[in-house]
Amino acid sequence: MITVEEYMEINTVPLIAKKEGLVYYIKQWELNVHKLFSWKKYTYDDYYAVIGKRDRMQDICNKCLVYQDFLNQIRKIDFDFIKQTKEVDIDILNKAAGSDLDKKERWYAFRLLTSHYDDWIGYLK
Repeated sequence: MITVEEYMEINTVPLIAKKEGLVYYIKQWELNVHKLFSWKKYTYDDYYAVIGKRDRMQDICNKCLVYQDFLNQIRKIDFDFIKQTKEVDIDILNKAAGSDLDKKERWYAFRLLTSHYDDWIGYLK
């Protein structure tokens, strides 16, 4: 396993992420889940970008040594995310049906906001 700092150096990430590390992704995830998801003008493109950041955060957690406090914080935000979303069969990021393993490891990519579900489900077809 590598450190988060090493991960940021060898991967293409925004400059602010290089500076703040995993904290940047946690803050973005929390901001969206707890505030922006309820905004009526929140678009599918906004959501897609946030799921991409959550995917990057998962990649960091899988490949790096991450403090338990960070993992606990992510789990708490994830729990709130689950309450606001509905499961779908298509991977939002890849627009393809996923295997059971994909659905288990990248579960967040198989969910749509309940409040926008009817409007957004067409993007996955």
